[in-house]
Amino acid sequence: MMQPADALVDPIGTVVAVVTAVDPALDSDTARQVVEEVGGRARRRRLAAALAGDASVLTSGRSPAPMAVGDLLLALGAHGSTGVSLPRCATCGRELTSMQQHGEHWYCSVCVRRLSLRPCASCGQQRPVASRDRAGPPRCGRCPDADQRDPLTVLTRVITRVDSSLSADTVADAVRRVFSRPGNMRRLAWFIEDRPGLLTGDGAQAPTAAVLRLIDELRAAGAQKIIRPACPHCRRIVRLHRRLQGQWSCRTCVAKANAVPCSRCETAREPAARDAHRDPLCPHCLVSDPINLEDCLRCRRRRRVNTRTPDGPLCATCVPKTTATCSVCGRTTPCTVSKTTGQPWCPACARARAQCSRCRRWAAIRAGTREAALCASCAVPESQFWKTCTTCGTGRRLIAGACSRCHLHQHLEELLAGSTGGIRPELQVLHDTLAAVDRPATVLNWLRRSTASSVLAELATGQRPLGHDVLDDLPPSKPVEHLRSVLVATEALPARDEQLARIERLVTQIVNQHSDPEDKELLHRYAVWHVLRRIRQRNRGGDTSHGQLDMARQRVRAAVGLLDWLRTRGLTLATCGQADLDAWLTSKDASRRAEAGHFVRWAITQRINRNLQFAAT
Repeated sequence: MMQPADALVDPIGTVVAVVTAVDPALDSDTARQVVEEVGGRARRRRLAAALAGDASVLTSGRSPAPMAVGDLLLALGAHGSTGVSLPRCATCGRELTSMQQHGEHWYCSVCVRRLSLRPCASCGQQRPVASRDRAGPPRCGRCPDADQRDPLTVLTRVITRVDSSLSADTVADAVRRVFSRPGNMRRLAWFIEDRPGLLTGDGAQAPTAAVLRLIDELRAAGAQKIIRPACPHCRRIVRLHRRLQGQWSCRTCVAKANAVPCSRCETAREPAARDAHRDPLCPHCLVSDPINLEDCLRCRRRRRVNTRTPDGPLCATCVPKTTATCSVCGRTTPCTVSKTTGQPWCPACARARAQCSRCRRWAAIRAGTREAALCASCAVPESQFWKTCTTCGTGRRLIAGACSRCHLHQHLEELLAGSTGGIRPELQVLHDTLAAVDRPATVLNWLRRSTASSVLAELATGQRPLGHDVLDDLPPSKPVEHLRSVLVATEALPARDEQLARIERLVTQIVNQHSDPEDKELLHRYAVWHVLRRIRQRNRGGDTSHGQLDMARQRVRAAVGLLDWLRTRGLTLATCGQADLDAWLTSKDASRRAEAGHFVRWAITQRINRNLQFAAT
């Protein structure tokens, strides 16, 4: 069915006319205010087109219909409209106060959760998808994939094999800038491990754009053998924009492939928009399209309409901020409508957490006041969401027949006790602390999704001894450091100066990577017996700061850079002259000059080369 032009030119007026025709008792000003709160211009157009085609959804509340129609029904109900129905679940038919869309239909939270169930590839049970294995089939939270290797370790091994000039820390930093969640990082590791050629020129065949982002990050980090892919159509090495015929292609080739004749100037270009009849418009003709651009009421400039008022259209710059009285804190400030209660609330209350006045749990505020806050479970009638847990007997939201705290207890028993049936005395405080946290769902997600759970299982069974040196031997990552901090906080591990330990590991790694024995001995003297020794003396038993860590890292790396530059010219720090040092200072290869000066002045005081001079800056 062709969309009416009036629904696109004046979407608010179209919707207001349809709503007031269905519910004559509703004032037109109130209806207009509700429609303006539904969303932006594009959303109002979809809403107007849907209601102009079929207005029966206002009285039946039944989908299929756009999500904007459901939001309109909820907003009208909150403003006291009696002739308009609330949205109804497509499965159970229950009236909804908040809804979720699956496909073209609306559902309640219970029914949409059932629709998301999939048969687990391991146990075959219909359960929510927690992850996917390497072949692609889904797996539930109780049946993790057999491949439990650390994805960061896999990626580091493959990438350093392709380009040996990259260090493990450089690769790890680049990977974390692409993905931080273990699940996404694991899929990226599978792609790269199966097809390492994606990093050396075949990136246009990558199954996901994350591979292209990883290549960009590695090239920015100094990789030489990692190759940016060329566009498969024009062979230019530029940023690849979108898939075209199954391959990542540049923006120009994609635009040429999608070019169609403009309905007005008949020039073959990629359409920027479509007019009221859904005919394509090029960017030049879009400027003169009366549907997209109008004269703003306030600034009088011809711009895209953001909001329509009774006096005329307003652009995005001139639209006034909608203020209301927050239903939680009572302040008059810019507000949005809460999906839980349908009442306005400010952004500060939407982010706040407090102790629920009914269930006494710390959770996000969803209703009530700042003095008597209510969580999401207590903000709605208990009959809709609360059930009695079959394990502990408390009334809470249940997942697979049990509350999140009972799921956490079960997972901790399986993880820390395992096949031995008992928990190590050193880990008993960790078990008790995690089991009694205020937010069990957060700890449960951490244990299920983080790579730290596999380390905990090995510590619990005795496969790894419990100690800082064991964690130091693992590939450095944020999950490992977070696990270390948790073990220290629960007194399973003794506290130590973490920044100083990082400096010691960094110094050892940099010194061991140097190939020349004479330079390695000199670096060891400088880094261990001067840089680290001064840090310990200045701290006098206190904790090392991050600034001291960065200072030590920069000075050691500056010393390595200077020694490498001298070695390429057949010189050492002991045999070079002042002219050689001045040549390095003026060359384009010189970096971290101030930090290198600290190294040179130390060499002078140690009588390694007393013929040099390097002024302090």
